[in-house]
Amino acid sequence: MHPTLRSSIATVLLIGAGAACSRTDTPAVAQSASTASASAASTPATVGPDAPLNLCTVMPVDVVSRVLQSHVGKSVSVATPHVGGMCNYKDVDKGVPAVQVLVDFTRHEKASDAATAYRNVRTQAASMGSAPTDIPGIGDEAFGSGGTAEDYGVKTHSGPYMGQVNVHADGASAEAARAAAIELAQLTLTRLPKPGQ
Repeated sequence: MHPTLRSSIATVLLIGAGAACSRTDTPAVAQSASTASASAASTPATVGPDAPLNLCTVMPVDVVSRVLQSHVGKSVSVATPHVGGMCNYKDVDKGVPAVQVLVDFTRHEKASDAATAYRNVRTQAASMGSAPTDIPGIGDEAFGSGGTAEDYGVKTHSGPYMGQVNVHADGASAEAARAAAIELAQLTLTRLPKPGQ
């Protein structure tokens, strides 16, 4: 599927942080914290330029947990990869999670394609009443929006990448959920493979 179309479809389906964090896709593989830590080092992943992204490898569960712990006082223990490379993190393997994070980035052929996809997502968010707010200092551009006090999502693009990080944490303040999503988005961008890797 063309990356711009995939980003647009993913965003329509996941535009609200709460909706994104309540995905019920059938998991391809679930990893516990110990399995994820053992199988994925806490350093940036390197993949070939045409290899699909695996965000569960780029952002291991222990890295995501450290960020969540510092902002919302909670952590995750399960990382589930999904089609297209996105990764869903939860605090429980079964049942209703109290903490959930979605990390989803697409590598486009050109930076201009990522920028176009980002602008399309921002336009869709505004048309759906999401009230996007610019967030300076993340990637080339970024905006955020929250569904409830416990939910916050960041959409961004940087170079050939366009993506999102959505955080849901029961009982968290809006500021804490926002801070966690922003830090996770910034960290993800620094860990994504550079073009040509």
